Amino acid sequence: MVPLLYQKLIGTLPNAQSNPEQAELYRAFASGDVKAIKEKFPDRRERKQIFVIGMSIYYTLDVGSGQFGTTSLERGLDSRELLGGAGSGGQAESRDMMRGGGGGGRGRAPSRFSPVARGRTGGAPSAGPGGVAPDRGFVITISGYSPYKTITELLDPVKVQDDPNKWGLVTRLAHLDSMFDGNSPFELYKKTDKQHFDLQTGEVDLAVPMPQGIGVKKLGEGNNEVIIDPMTNEIICKVTDTDDSGKKVVKANDSWFVLNFKLRWKDSSKASVEEGGGSGSPEAAPGASPPPPSPAKAPAPQKKISRPKLKGGDE
Repeated sequence: MVPLLYQKLIGTLPNAQSNPEQAELYRAFASGDVKAIKEKFPDRRERKQIFVIGMSIYYTLDVGSGQFGTTSLERGLDSRELLGGAGSGGQAESRDMMRGGGGGGRGRAPSRFSPVARGRTGGAPSAGPGGVAPDRGFVITISGYSPYKTITELLDPVKVQDDPNKWGLVTRLAHLDSMFDGNSPFELYKKTDKQHFDLQTGEVDLAVPMPQGIGVKKLGEGNNEVIIDPMTNEIICKVTDTDDSGKKVVKANDSWFVLNFKLRWKDSSKASVEEGGGSGSPEAAPGASPPPPSPAKAPAPQKKISRPKLKGGDE
């Protein structure tokens, strides 16, 4: 069940199927063809892509009481730095890092994708008020960034329910049946309640806190530090430029996001969660800490699961 969930989450990102107008972009990205990307889609802010830099998944016997972890927002970002040109192995390495989150849904998922759960799942959950057992499900955090000029259009656009061509990541989560031939085992849990759903966005800017892992730092013109796309070497952070009249202007580039949500497992009583892979501890998602225990109520029993591996192929 976990590999299926993981696959469908990746499938909610922009790709050739959901955005056929930019199918060439996704193919060029998947093959590492930087020249084609820049020639056919020269305006970075028109590229409908989402790059996932972190993902955590917690399975819980009581999805209603599950708590989101804390995603640290820090200045300085990634410790990797490029002083001058691209480092050794730069393009191939960066392409692997961003595949799966770049809109193409192809290739090996980066190690930062770490579906993790804590605790155990043995036994049935205690019945709630009225003798009804609580819903089981998954508590999920996804963080990333996008070059597109209006990131909310790719994430949670408004008034598009009747137009699948305009759906965003969250809209697809709310219509998972459409990705499961009308029979999704999961459903988005209480999106209108901030306790169960939260979306934060902001501009990629070295001067303010952001999720860790966005791009690569480099010394730009005037020895000023900037953040670049590790594949295309384009600047992705906010910068100050000088226009033709000599006036300084601030230019915004990419935007980041942190999405917290829950999925209810509709028929979890008839299925089981995949066992963890061996005795080693799975890698924790960077910048995300496990859900803190509630002071009023002990956390629901949970179970450790391993990160599934995706094979190549568009969603």
